Amino acid sequence: PPLYAEIMGPPPPQGDYPPPQQAYPPQFLLQQAQAQQHNVVVQEPRTNLVIAWISCLCCCLIGAAAVSKAYEAKECYERGDFEEGKRAGEEALYWAIGSIITQVVLGSLFGYAFYSVDQANRK
Repeated sequence: PPLYAEIMGPPPPQGDYPPPQQAYPPQFLLQQAQAQQHNVVVQEPRTNLVIAWISCLCCCLIGAAAVSKAYEAKECYERGDFEEGKRAGEEALYWAIGSIITQVVLGSLFGYAFYSVDQANRK
């Protein structure tokens, strides 16, 4: 088999190569390290907006308070106040649960009352 030098020919003269690159000065590396940004991922606090709207179907007044707190949590997140947004989201959840529990209790009471009246009328 032919030798590499026979196929490729002689290497080009040294003058055709670009000059060797100098190492970066230490201060350039420091500036480059300072320029790098660290991205921090922050999880959006739960606004509980969906359950707040659902709770409006159960008890309008308490559900409206839940929706108000849920929107407050959303606004807090949008302006970057994550702790306040988390607190408002938790309050929205409490109001929504209160609305649902109120509906269950009042619905049960009214259901029992109507059942009792119906049974009394049948006698």
